[in-house]
Amino acid sequence: PAVAPGDQPSPAASGAGAGGGAVPPGTLVKLRGLPYRASMQDIRGFFDKLKIAPNGIRILMNAQGRPSGEACVQFATAQAAQKALKRDRQYIGGRYIEVFAIGSPVPAGKGSPGAASPSGGSDEPAVPAVAVPPA
Repeated sequence: PAVAPGDQPSPAASGAGAGGGAVPPGTLVKLRGLPYRASMQDIRGFFDKLKIAPNGIRILMNAQGRPSGEACVQFATAQAAQKALKRDRQYIGGRYIEVFAIGSPVPAGKGSPGAASPSGGSDEPAVPAVAVPPA
């Protein structure tokens, strides 16, 4: 999996929550439309006052190892994730950001999950992910 130098894969990267257990349902959202230079700080600022789980931000990378403009964020609670969905179409750096719920975490070495669907599947192409440590 594509992991930034010096970073260790987070528990979320291996499909486990911060406590080593399963990711609580309803706590994951996906961002699309991020500026390619968007940082963890930018994402934290976008979700100001919402509690993000430890190691809960994953910036997705394209096949060339560059940021894809997408990220997955795990919130501490389903209520925080629901509030995060209300930030849909707000802006980071002049770009509007799509925010939507996803059904499962991004396992290490796997592609980007799509929006949750009734079947739980995704038709999005696989995108390598990078684990990002907490601020």
